[in-house]
Amino acid sequence: VESLGLNVTRSIIYDLRDDCRNRTKPLCNFGLLTIDEQPKPSYYAVQRVCEMLNGALPSDGQVVVTKITPSKPAITTEVKSYLFQNKEGSFLLGYWLVKRPDVPLTADISVRAQGQGKNITVSINRDVLTGLQPQQQTPRSVDDGIELRGVPLNNYPTFLTIRGVQ
Repeated sequence: VESLGLNVTRSIIYDLRDDCRNRTKPLCNFGLLTIDEQPKPSYYAVQRVCEMLNGALPSDGQVVVTKITPSKPAITTEVKSYLFQNKEGSFLLGYWLVKRPDVPLTADISVRAQGQGKNITVSINRDVLTGLQPQQQTPRSVDDGIELRGVPLNNYPTFLTIRGVQ
């Protein structure tokens, strides 16, 4: 996600398959597949992110994420985010905590689209790790955009889809 957000043209996965069966040796277990070539949870997470970002490019600024406010304000500076536009013209916001939180967190996210704040819709995409669809939040209109309250804030990317921007 970060590579695409920074316009890096190629990213490499360090290890497709585990190198050995020894669980006590960390370097043996970096694969997306087990040594027997069975998919691990990380394999499905990478697959979901690749499907979601297929053909997406970093956004040109039509949509601006004005604020991501975690439910625990002291960690505001530790949130990363990148905005993409996909082939269909929708925008995808990927955001995550840089550090693993001690407790589950949520965030309030404000989104503004150039002169079109009242026409845009936002939905939370399925969790990239579990594949489950989180409960959707009802956005509320604010000034020139919308705000979502209580969206999941994890130490791995969560994606919002933003539609209705002309």
